[in-house]
Amino acid sequence: MKKIGLILLFCSTLVGCTQSKIHILIQQPVHENLEGSHFVIFLDENEVYNESLHVTDVIPTYEATDAKVEKEGLKNLRVILDDKEFNFELNYPQDKFIILSATYINDDAKVNITKSDKKIKTF
Repeated sequence: MKKIGLILLFCSTLVGCTQSKIHILIQQPVHENLEGSHFVIFLDENEVYNESLHVTDVIPTYEATDAKVEKEGLKNLRVILDDKEFNFELNYPQDKFIILSATYINDDAKVNITKSDKKIKTF
């Protein structure tokens, strides 16, 4: 009986210690006008990514980052691309896996988002 109690205590400790995360993939752009653009990501005012973009040749490459989440519910994802700001609403845990991609169309930079509750496969 003591062994079962210890096993249950151990398992509950493991479950309690695991941290919830939103997994974010940042697609590196293929358009040369976005080379060196500053890309910053905030989740509920906490900075989770701050890097410059690097243009790839043909096949997109991705950088990964994780954002810690304390509780379920609506989250605000704010993305800054150079001097432009984009805001997205996430509903955790339904939107657990995210791809963000910067595009350049008609002399205007934009950020697109793909959300999923399942791991997103890339090339």
